[in-house]
Amino acid sequence: NLRAARAFDELVGMYESQGKSLDMKMVITGATNARAYLRHLKHEDRFVLLGYVESKELEFLHKNAYAFVFPSLNEGFGYPPVQSMRYGVPVAASGTTSIPEVCGDAVLYFDPYSVSEIKNRLVQLLDSKIYDEYAARAPKRYLEVHTRQNEDLEHTIDFILKR
Repeated sequence: NLRAARAFDELVGMYESQGKSLDMKMVITGATNARAYLRHLKHEDRFVLLGYVESKELEFLHKNAYAFVFPSLNEGFGYPPVQSMRYGVPVAASGTTSIPEVCGDAVLYFDPYSVSEIKNRLVQLLDSKIYDEYAARAPKRYLEVHTRQNEDLEHTIDFILKR
């Protein structure tokens, strides 16, 4: 998360150096030690650092985000990006672990260890054409994943009950 925060911080600085305004904030959940983040950032006012977030609030964040950035280094299945994709929110995510398998071509991928690569994906998401393309792909991929999970669940139940 810190690398993603640094990427966004650099993006804000880049816009400011060009005399432009980037009217956005980055919300980071699970930030139990805000100082650990803020000491590395120049534009502290552009970050909202939240600790543990209840499911209703998390759903609100997924639904209302401009984009979802997921720099995971060790994800089990990839539910967080899929949750945002449900609402047509474009996703930039780590190209490691199971995320590419789950999210397919509906996500802009990056190396989670590279601040510059994360920043480049954020820049791409500011392009309206790219943004719209991934916003359209997102709910389609969500539906594919959701349908597949339901089918797999039915098959598992049939297997267990020997139907």
